[in-house]
Amino acid sequence: MEEFPNESKETLFPVTRWTVVQRMSDGRHSVKLQAWSDFSETYWPALVTWLERRGVRSPDAQDLVQGLLKKLWSSDDFTMRLSPDQGKLRSFLLKALRNWQKDWVLHDARLKRGGQEIHIELDDSIPSDDDDLYDQAWARATLRRACLSLRARYLKQGNLEFFDHALPFVESRDPSDTRDMIERFGMTENAINVSLKRLRERLANCLREEVTATLVKPTQMEIDDELRHLLGAFGRSGSFTDLAHSLSLSE
Repeated sequence: MEEFPNESKETLFPVTRWTVVQRMSDGRHSVKLQAWSDFSETYWPALVTWLERRGVRSPDAQDLVQGLLKKLWSSDDFTMRLSPDQGKLRSFLLKALRNWQKDWVLHDARLKRGGQEIHIELDDSIPSDDDDLYDQAWARATLRRACLSLRARYLKQGNLEFFDHALPFVESRDPSDTRDMIERFGMTENAINVSLKRLRERLANCLREEVTATLVKPTQMEIDDELRHLLGAFGRSGSFTDLAHSLSLSE
């Protein structure tokens, strides 16, 4: 398998997610538009999934998230509230979405009474069950982004077939999986094991980069704590094998 040059020093994300948030209020339209697009693509799945798991119909969930993102786009004051001073981006966005959903319901009621005023007020109270559902959705979206980032690198190196076939077996220690790859790629057992080990390490690095980008000047301990938290949440959300299989079908 071809090596990834300067892998340990490579920066997967030249700007942090918080920097993207701050650029959403940039006075230059092109910068603001690109930041809004990046932000929407990154966090749309987790926000929509959380609403759906709380019983919101999929079309309504998408409308709610779209409404929140449009509010971010049109209101510099609201965007400024998304400040790194708030700590974890994951927690702050949940507060914003919960309150946006609440105001959405109030807005519908006001429309029926002829009024149209909407007021957003962030609420720090988050029930633990809702928090866990959101963390599961966030963890799944975060791991998916890490996998897609690594997949793009394997594609660039011409090793996409190996990545798509091997990724579902990242957690497997079944010898039959190794035998199947030996036959498929004409590699020795030792070469397969080395390639799988590198894949696991690269995926772990990509996930660490993703997590780090949502924290504010974190220590290694804080990054490790967040990783443990999200991996625990992902373990309650479903199968990594299913997630891995879905990536090759997403093109």
